[in-house]
Amino acid sequence: MSYYSIHNLVFGTLYNNRRRSVVCLSKILTDYGHTKTYEWELVMSELERLKLIDVVDHEFYNVKISDRGIEVYDEFGMVDRYVTYLNKQHAKNQKVEDLNFENLQLDVTLKKWQRRTFWPLFAFAILSGIMGGVALFLELQERYLQ
Repeated sequence: MSYYSIHNLVFGTLYNNRRRSVVCLSKILTDYGHTKTYEWELVMSELERLKLIDVVDHEFYNVKISDRGIEVYDEFGMVDRYVTYLNKQHAKNQKVEDLNFENLQLDVTLKKWQRRTFWPLFAFAILSGIMGGVALFLELQERYLQ
């Protein structure tokens, strides 16, 4: 039995009773043999964190399935499949962020190198251009004066 088996039972029951506005979570869990209130709190907080349910009354464990919960149930069917999907998306996003961070570090290193070499090369290019212009002027002057 997986960690999310209770969540799947509750989520499926809420989905089947989605026409009713509010369902008592403690009644659902008691029907399935889970009578401990910490289990009720755990299930309610986990499903609320995933935005699958809207809690109407914390004291009496009155909940209803959210619009997001209906979409998730229609697409995934169970909470554990949805959580697996979220974990894969998180891993993919983390990988992209790591690659972006590496690229940023390389860009910073390249910018430092460019900043250090730009002005000396610029000065060398200006001097070379001036010297080339003077040499051309002298060459043309020597040809036309002869």
